[in-house]
Amino acid sequence: MINASEGGVRVREGSVESTDDERVPHSRISSLEVRVHPMAASVEPPGAIAVDTNGDEVFSQEAVMITECDGESYNTAATLHYCRRMILKPRDIIFAVLGYRSWNKDGAEQSLCLKVFNVVYFIFFLLCLCIGPVLQYNICLKRDQGVGNDVQIHFGNSSVYSDGDSHLCSGSLIFIYIVPSLMFFFAFLVTCIILRLGESEHLQTLLERVYLLASCSPWELVKQRRLWCIFVGWLMMGVMCLTLSLGSMILHLSAATQISYTFIQPQSETAKILLCGGALASLWLEDIVMVTAVLLYCTQCHLLSRLLEIIRMTLYQGATSLMGIKKQIDETSRFLRHLNQELGSSVGLYLCLAAFRAITASSSLFSTIKHYELPGMSAALASGSMHIDSRNSQGFYTFEYTTVEEARLWLHISAIITNLLPWLLLTIMPLCMAAWVSSNYRALSKAGSQLHGRPFGYQSTPQPDIDSFLLYVSSLHLQAKILWIPVRTYFLVSILVLTVMTIVVLSYLYL
Repeated sequence: MINASEGGVRVREGSVESTDDERVPHSRISSLEVRVHPMAASVEPPGAIAVDTNGDEVFSQEAVMITECDGESYNTAATLHYCRRMILKPRDIIFAVLGYRSWNKDGAEQSLCLKVFNVVYFIFFLLCLCIGPVLQYNICLKRDQGVGNDVQIHFGNSSVYSDGDSHLCSGSLIFIYIVPSLMFFFAFLVTCIILRLGESEHLQTLLERVYLLASCSPWELVKQRRLWCIFVGWLMMGVMCLTLSLGSMILHLSAATQISYTFIQPQSETAKILLCGGALASLWLEDIVMVTAVLLYCTQCHLLSRLLEIIRMTLYQGATSLMGIKKQIDETSRFLRHLNQELGSSVGLYLCLAAFRAITASSSLFSTIKHYELPGMSAALASGSMHIDSRNSQGFYTFEYTTVEEARLWLHISAIITNLLPWLLLTIMPLCMAAWVSSNYRALSKAGSQLHGRPFGYQSTPQPDIDSFLLYVSSLHLQAKILWIPVRTYFLVSILVLTVMTIVVLSYLYL
């Protein structure tokens, strides 16, 4: 029986006849399982293989055509339409809303009104982002510590903290509010310049190429449905980061005993709600801009890695000549150059900001665990407007915190932990994806050595061509870079080891 359930099968018109001019029984014809995909083209694809049977078999050569594709056979036009409609068009709309690209319709030349609108919209969006740090300082919201404007006064070996109506927020104005904001705006402007003035067809070309290769791929790891599921996974990861970020800010406001305003004094409860809501909305908009840029980089790394995996599998199967493989690898270097020189610079700046916030959130978490009394607290602590900390016999400060109720303490701790998680994810994701791209290029180099030792599928290829291909792949030094720093697996392992050691040391010092 010929089972073609996994491949595209086309039955030509006309009757099926046996060798002695008798009609073939229906029971024997039904033994061939025919499945034609609804999106398959009505024409026979190039490279179709004809099943040649001698006179003793059931079907003649005119009966069936089985394509080289053992997987899902999609129409090329339908695949490209799917990519543009389901992925590229929503991406363009999101990027236009976030200011990363200008509003334009299907690549047509912009009119004067549309140019003016793009400039006005970008300025308006930039002003909305600038309002965020101003409103954040107005309510004294520290994303790693919470809400407060306590004023610290030193008296010898003791310190007094007052919760009065001060018009200054506690902590350093420069390093808590100004420096993170400047880091974000610099990264945002660099990303806008790259995406607006740079070549914008890299993602579209890479996406279409990978989807076209995956549409006729016999390998389960690079099927179209698997690629779409991974895209949905990236989207859900971004939504989770944004949810955690917004939830941490809401928990910080809920845990605050009172919100003191610095320079914009609300006169009613409605004005207070508007100021707090405006601060949360503008800060969350900054997070949306940052998450979108990181996901764009991760998406291109994922597509490039899939393309390299398809090339390596094709090499193992011997389905393409060595010269064709070399041309495909050279084409991937163009995508890698765009990834390293343009997107690697923009995501590297966002990565510095995410790492900065992750480190400050971790430090705040350790300090909170040390200073607060955790599970086992039987009753709420006494409330008051002042508390004093002094040195004990070992030279360390002992703190006596006041709170309204025990629930506020748990809200504060939950807000710190919730604030830490999204920045950790945004720091880890681009590093892991860049290391994946580098490892795929390294795997291609190893595949060349394996081919040279056992040229399966290339027995008819001259030995000088195989030697030339081995020299070519062994000289490949292509790898992903972030801020011009190569990212490889051992680099991530080193960072992981240092992080674990740091956590152990901090736990010994603070817990």
